[in-house]
Amino acid sequence: MGSLSASADLALLVIPGAASPASFYEDFVTEVRKVTGLQVDVYSNPSGAVSDPPAGLTEDGRFWASKIEELSSQGKEVILVPHSYGGLVANEAAKGLEVAVRQQQSLTGGVKRIIYVTCVVGGVGETSSEVCSPLDFDWLLPMDGNDQFVINTDRGAHRVYNDMPLAKAQSFIPKMSPQSVKSFNDKIVSDSYTHIPMTYVLCTRDNCLTPEWQEGRIAWLQSQRQQPVETVRLDADHFPQLGATQATAKVVADVVAGL
Repeated sequence: MGSLSASADLALLVIPGAASPASFYEDFVTEVRKVTGLQVDVYSNPSGAVSDPPAGLTEDGRFWASKIEELSSQGKEVILVPHSYGGLVANEAAKGLEVAVRQQQSLTGGVKRIIYVTCVVGGVGETSSEVCSPLDFDWLLPMDGNDQFVINTDRGAHRVYNDMPLAKAQSFIPKMSPQSVKSFNDKIVSDSYTHIPMTYVLCTRDNCLTPEWQEGRIAWLQSQRQQPVETVRLDADHFPQLGATQATAKVVADVVAGL
């Protein structure tokens, strides 16, 4: 058990990025559990599974809100640890479930903090596609026979997993899930980003969400809120949960220890 095991009233939820199944985060979840001694869970996003109709950001937010409510009903305060597209999901899921809001309702638990790990963040009324418009996602192609979903191609290996040898990086591509187009086009409806305590882990070797783009998003976040955005720089690529598992888990543990 880690040094934080006495904090039994805390739980962490790891929210995957687009096209990234929960299985990609298993080693990271195990490591965070080890170094914190806390409950840590991960689930796949509904938008990362082929369905008719497709699930999008709206459905992802509802799914994760149900997980927050489940933990909160057990008296747990929840720390969200989203990755990439998961940053938008965390913002939607937290709406109305913040610790302060639940306390006003004489309810236990709630979202205590969001630890963004190289994440997409945007404002009410915007979409993921709009927020990410300065970036290049040319390795994503429509799924054969179903243009409501996109799939990853080998061209994305050096953009998403550039800390790995190319052959290993390419081995993850066929394991990635299809991702609904709807998830990129659903509008953000929650303004949780204006008040929830947060940490942003900026990955300095990210070839997907570039460091410069991340810096811009952090500056935007800071402009939307009075509380500071704690920023931690991590020498890692876009998927540090895989390429720098221990270092990323340590960052999370350090943030939690400071609460």
